[in-house]
Amino acid sequence: MRGGQFSLDLRESSRLIYVEFQDASWRDERLKPIDPMLPSKNYQAYLSFLVPRRIDQMDVGERLEPEGILIILYDGETGEFAGYILRTIISGLSGFTAENFSFWINVTAPEPPSLLYDEGYAELMRNSKDSWILDINAWFTIYQLAPGGETVKHYVKLNFKNNH
Repeated sequence: MRGGQFSLDLRESSRLIYVEFQDASWRDERLKPIDPMLPSKNYQAYLSFLVPRRIDQMDVGERLEPEGILIILYDGETGEFAGYILRTIISGLSGFTAENFSFWINVTAPEPPSLLYDEGYAELMRNSKDSWILDINAWFTIYQLAPGGETVKHYVKLNFKNNH
């Protein structure tokens, strides 16, 4: 972790994330409802969060809204790229870095559009000295590669549940 960003690269472990895309709300670029564009299944993931300050300097019980959330999904069985999911309030060029790659996105804020961005929330709360909780029920922009190689954009509403 470094100031302003923390990341989790779950591709380097045996952990998978089950995403219920079939139960999620989806929209096209005109914000019209559409059928799910990805199946509900296990995915490998790289998660990165841009936050206003270092999370290890938060007080217990303190909450903050991530300024950017990037989730890169890979098929849990084949490891093939499935798409990336983005939610950000930052305009301009945003960089998400990991040990072995950098991912730069040029966006106009917010992403997804304000109409969807404002219909949800994303919070990070410090639960104890050594633990944090993500509480997210929000719209994201999802980018996928179409068969011809072009990038297609849709919107999906995701709910991160804490099941312990």
